[in-house]
Amino acid sequence: MRKTRLFVMCGAVVMLGVAGCNREALDTEVATTPPADTTPAEPAPAPAPTPATPAPAGTLTIATGAPGSYVADNTGRAVYVLEGDENGSKCTGDCLAAWPPLLADAPPVAGSPSLQGVMIGTVERSDGTTQVTYNGHPLYLYSKDTTASTTMGQDVTDQWGEWYLVGPTGVAMDDDDSDAGVTAEVPREMDPVDPVKDPVKTDAPPPTY
Repeated sequence: MRKTRLFVMCGAVVMLGVAGCNREALDTEVATTPPADTTPAEPAPAPAPTPATPAPAGTLTIATGAPGSYVADNTGRAVYVLEGDENGSKCTGDCLAAWPPLLADAPPVAGSPSLQGVMIGTVERSDGTTQVTYNGHPLYLYSKDTTASTTMGQDVTDQWGEWYLVGPTGVAMDDDDSDAGVTAEVPREMDPVDPVKDPVKTDAPPPTY
């Protein structure tokens, strides 16, 4: 009987010891578990804007300045025409350093609704390059126009001829062109005529009585 009690007591002690070890192991596991990170996540950076695709070379636009509205290239630089030049043959050699032709590797297009697309064309120069034309006029840049807002080549006369800007209608903007901003003179209003003070003079003979 005593052996039975002793056996029961020993079993109880063993069970309590196992339970104590399990609890200690559980407490240790809970204590070693790191706390959850509650720091808010940084927002994702906004995507970089897509850069605008530059207009292809040969695209013509319209610029506005002191001379009025004129044709420009895809960067806004003024383009000029040489009087009497039909196929680029009047500007060669040293002329090209001062007046480089507006060239295009692809068919030029209109970059402004104010331009007439049917007037845009090309001509092949003697060196094999393709020069842009507008209304049949080969187009040139001017070396002294360093920015898109300058028109130093307007109405220039040099050893190669006379140079002009070209308006949206395809006409060279010389002093007599309406595209250059020339306005017609408005007729002066005449004073009313007093029939007593200013009788009307006629060639008819005076009446007889």
